[in-house]
Amino acid sequence: MLNIASIKANDTFQFTLTISVDGTLLVGAVNNLASQVRTEDDTLLTDFTITELGNGVYALVADDTNFPEGKVYMDIQYTDENTNTVTSSDTYSITVTKDVTRDV
Repeated sequence: MLNIASIKANDTFQFTLTISVDGTLLVGAVNNLASQVRTEDDTLLTDFTITELGNGVYALVADDTNFPEGKVYMDIQYTDENTNTVTSSDTYSITVTKDVTRDV
């Protein structure tokens, strides 16, 4: 499992990535993608909002990151409408640290 990020609790968590399936860029598939953040005991913390930026590049944004300190986990799921198959990425861990400055 790859630790992909370290974030502060309550901060917006966003990143962009290029998605391909079998070496082909995944274009126009925003409605076929889903991604969630969960705790180790499988409690759902948030769903990412996914936006296509173009040419297989997608932005994933989680505005609500009231996550517990420690490790949380995410993956990205793609549903192929033509074959009714579901494919998930590797599972990634995210380290959540305490947010010090709040309500400014």
